[in-house]
Amino acid sequence: MVVVVVVLGSDGLVQKEVSRVLLNTNLEKEEEVVTKEEEEEETKEEEEEETKEEAKEEEEEETKEEEEETKEEEEKTTKEEEEEIKDLSFRPPSLITVFPVLPSFLPESFHKEVSITKKMQTTLSTSFEGIDLPVQDFQCFTKKTERIKYHILHTLLYGQVLKVVQQRDRNTSAHAIASKPTLMDRSYYVYHHPCPRDLLMTHRDLARRLLVFKPWVIARAQTNLKKALLGLGVTRREDVTVVTVHVRRGDYTRYISKHYNLTQLDNVYFQRAFDFYRKSCREKRSVFLVVSDDLKWCTKTLSGHDVITAGDKNEVVDMALVTLGDYTITSYGTFSFLGGLLGPGHFTHPIESSGRYHAMGCVKSNYLHYVSRDQDFVYNDTGRLPGNC
Repeated sequence: MVVVVVVLGSDGLVQKEVSRVLLNTNLEKEEEVVTKEEEEEETKEEEEEETKEEAKEEEEEETKEEEEETKEEEEKTTKEEEEEIKDLSFRPPSLITVFPVLPSFLPESFHKEVSITKKMQTTLSTSFEGIDLPVQDFQCFTKKTERIKYHILHTLLYGQVLKVVQQRDRNTSAHAIASKPTLMDRSYYVYHHPCPRDLLMTHRDLARRLLVFKPWVIARAQTNLKKALLGLGVTRREDVTVVTVHVRRGDYTRYISKHYNLTQLDNVYFQRAFDFYRKSCREKRSVFLVVSDDLKWCTKTLSGHDVITAGDKNEVVDMALVTLGDYTITSYGTFSFLGGLLGPGHFTHPIESSGRYHAMGCVKSNYLHYVSRDQDFVYNDTGRLPGNC
């Protein structure tokens, strides 16, 4: 800093003026230092504020991205579950197994309410009598319940029932006996096309009482049955043993390949099943009425003097026709199984030595006969359980 001093008076005055100027100069220097420090402090604070702001923005951005990802995942899951419910709603053979089974395994005091979606109720009511279960919106299934597979839920309930029974056995007081314990403290959404075959076979009569086709379905199925019999030269139903046959192909070809590493059933299995009933039903002539989603393949592959296709464009009518047989030959899938289940008599089911198809579990029943699909299997008329049992 340059200071110019103009002297106009005596030496004392000059000295005094010089001192004043020097003092002012020192003060200015101190002010400059303070100002510089303040500026540096302000700059530092601004930088820290900017850093905090940037960190906050980054955190908010990350949170927003996470929320969006979570939302997308939830929407995806909800959409998948909605599609699953919609798919189930249009597949009555798969869905109808949910409600006739659960209440029947538990004593009356342990009965739990079961509900279905409106679309499912509408679809089922079109084909079956007395579908009067409570209806819930699909939001209740996808957002307000815990997803669970049927066999897990059944195991859970069964274990809790045993625990309650054991507690009651130890405590015989009137209050303990009269009380109704809570088996579940939450709601569950049963998904994944539940069809517990072993339990359904145990309660086969109950399933047949609950699942009654509407008159129009039965009438149409009976018309198709009569027409097929006439095609084989049979004018009186009581003169023959009618064996209905369900052949599932179409979309199931890819399904069993993906989930069980299996190819479709071929002529080997069906001809063995035909022979089983031809030998077993000797009092009357056996005739085989085939329904399928691929009648062209059936006509070409399964043709015979006692075999005829009898399918309908309506799958529910086809299932009803399957139940009208004295006996039934089934293939893979819940549709086929339920056709045999709702029928009056014995039915067959395919097995293979690998035991890959585990959907049947190890079902044991006097009404069920296993027929091998393996080319090198030596036929016997006693049947056998799957190799993994």
